[in-house]
Amino acid sequence: MRSFVRSFVFACVALFASVSIAATEQDAVNFSTTMGNEVLALLNAGGTTQSKHAALEKKFTSLVDVEWIGKFVMGKHWRPLEATQQTKYMAEYRRFIIANYTSNFVDYTSGTTFKVLRAREEKPGKFYVSSEIVRPGKPSVIFDYRVRAEGESFVIYDIIVEGISLITAQRSEFDAVMSQKGFDFLLKQITDKANTAEQKVKLAKS
Repeated sequence: MRSFVRSFVFACVALFASVSIAATEQDAVNFSTTMGNEVLALLNAGGTTQSKHAALEKKFTSLVDVEWIGKFVMGKHWRPLEATQQTKYMAEYRRFIIANYTSNFVDYTSGTTFKVLRAREEKPGKFYVSSEIVRPGKPSVIFDYRVRAEGESFVIYDIIVEGISLITAQRSEFDAVMSQKGFDFLLKQITDKANTAEQKVKLAKS
């Protein structure tokens, strides 16, 4: 009986401790503000466009859970893939998502500012963040994303463009392609899109 009571007390202490250190909306705001400022610092730093973009790609992979997203959007089709197919897919998907999103920042100029508009908790430890990128002489860009608390920091696991969730839209798209055309067709599509995005970056560097 004493052993049961002791275990129960320890469980309660652990529960309240976890609640007391749970991530808050303000934590998500702080993370996002720091992230935005660090990205702008990379874009405004000295050096060549090539070196800036390389630094931006590195920052992107440290902030975004590319591995999780890649598996999630494949949905039910991920596990049946052979190991070699999984490896090829993840390699091309990584190229695609990194080049596709970082290429959008290539033409951002000095004077661009970033601010977090709001953050709301959707589930414990998961937050929807809305931010704004203000560019001199150009329309502002609303940049929304979902972050998940991991340890003492956060990681981005979804990107929202014009109200459309990346992971939801791609999961539906990939499911349709896999069901109708198969893996090889999907892989070629992803590879072609990755090549196009990388070409955009190369042209901006020239």
